[in-house]
Amino acid sequence: MSEAGLDDKKSWKTAELKRELSSRLVSATVYLSAATAFYVLSLILPGLFTGIKIPGLPPPLSDMEWLLWASLFISCLVFAITAVYEVFRAVDPLFEVLSKRIHGDVKPAKRVARDIALILLIVLLATATNPLTALAGSAATAIKVTVGLTTLIILVVLLYDIFRTVYRYVKSYVEILISKVFPA
Repeated sequence: MSEAGLDDKKSWKTAELKRELSSRLVSATVYLSAATAFYVLSLILPGLFTGIKIPGLPPPLSDMEWLLWASLFISCLVFAITAVYEVFRAVDPLFEVLSKRIHGDVKPAKRVARDIALILLIVLLATATNPLTALAGSAATAIKVTVGLTTLIILVVLLYDIFRTVYRYVKSYVEILISKVFPA
């Protein structure tokens, strides 16, 4: 394939990636807005139904205020979880590029083992920096929070990579098993 053809393919793939990323982030924003709206409603609306009881049901199910709060809060959680899911789907191609740069082209077991080793190393480094932050004086709390949040973000990324790798590995074997059990 010519060099111009490769450049066109890369630019098309980049444009497709940007389009996918922006659409996922927009939908995550809409879901997060809906979750926020339901949360606010769960704080305001139940108070309008204070004292109303549904006969024949045990508490707290008989309390209309609680039922309304619970249903609005569950709706809030559903939209919030969907927003988080959309964010993960949006950044999944970025994780793919990042993990290929970190791991290269290795087998899933080796990739998971590397991720676990990195998790242990990062936790050890974060733990080792904890006593050193006392030397920072008044900035010690801010440094501890920064180290903790950075460690948490890196751990979430590595755990996501582990679960995604295991999921894809199991999924490929399930598909092979299904194709052998139910040949086309």
